[in-house]
Amino acid sequence: MIKKLIEKGRQIFSKKEDGPGHELPQYEPIVSDAGQIMIGVLEYYEEMRKLYARYLEGYSYFITHDHEQFMVQLDSFDAVILDCREPDINGFNLASLIKEKKPVPIIICTANGSLEANEEFKVSKADACLIKPVSQEELIDCLNRGMVKTIPEPVVKEKKPAKRGRKPLTFLDIAEKRCREFEESNLSKAEYARRNKISLSNLKNEFKIASLPESAKKIVKENTDCFKKSFFEHICKLDEQSIIDICNEISEQGSKGNYYALNKVMERTKKYFELKKDS
Repeated sequence: MIKKLIEKGRQIFSKKEDGPGHELPQYEPIVSDAGQIMIGVLEYYEEMRKLYARYLEGYSYFITHDHEQFMVQLDSFDAVILDCREPDINGFNLASLIKEKKPVPIIICTANGSLEANEEFKVSKADACLIKPVSQEELIDCLNRGMVKTIPEPVVKEKKPAKRGRKPLTFLDIAEKRCREFEESNLSKAEYARRNKISLSNLKNEFKIASLPESAKKIVKENTDCFKKSFFEHICKLDEQSIIDICNEISEQGSKGNYYALNKVMERTKKYFELKKDS
C-alpha cells in the first residue's frame, strides 16, 4: 500500500507544469475563414489567442499555441504574428526559419522591451516588433503598412445601413414653419412674436425668407452651407429674378470654396440695385 502511494507521488511530481519551456495544455486552434487574407498566429497564452481572434475580425486566421501545427499550415498564411517566447522555439529564430521557407510578412509580439530583445529583432528577419500589450489599432495598422502592401484589404462583413435620422431643420425650413404657424394662430405679428419670444424684426425677416421664389428656395436648400439667415434681410429687397441670380451666384462661388460673408452679400445686393436702375 505504501509503495503504491510513493509511486503515485512520484508520478504527480514528475509531471511537467504548464508554462514556457514546459508541456502545453491541449487546445484546439481558433480558426476563421471570414476574409480573403489568412493570418497565422503562434501564441502561447490562451487569453492572448482569444484577444487576437477579436482583433482580426474581417480576416481569415489560424491561431494556435502548437509550433508544429502552425508550421504545417504555413503555406496558407499571407502574414504571420509570432509570440516572442514560444516554449519550443524563440520567436526571433522562428522568423528567420519562416522567411527561408516563404517570404511572408512577420510581426513579433513580445512583452520584453529590453535592449537584448531589440538586438534579437534586428538580426532576425521579422518585419516588425510590437511590445505587449498590443492594441487592435496598433496591430491592424502594422498589417496595413508598407510591409504588407502586397496584401489586399480584408473583406469586411457587410452591415445593414444605419437608419438615417431626420435631417436637421435649416433656417429656411424654420421660416416656412413659422409662417404656417402664424397663419393658423389668428394672432397679430406683434402678439405672435411676443408669444414665441422672438423680435418683431426677426419675425418679419423670416416671413420674407418664407416668401422667396420657389426656384431660389431650391438653390438655398441644396446649398445651405453657402447661405446665412442674415443674408436675406438684404437679398429679399431685390426683385424675383435678381434674387434667383444672386442665390445662384452665392452657391456657385461657395462650390469653389469662396463663401460670401454678410458684407460681401450687401455689396453684391447694392450692385444688383444699381444694375436695375441703369437698365
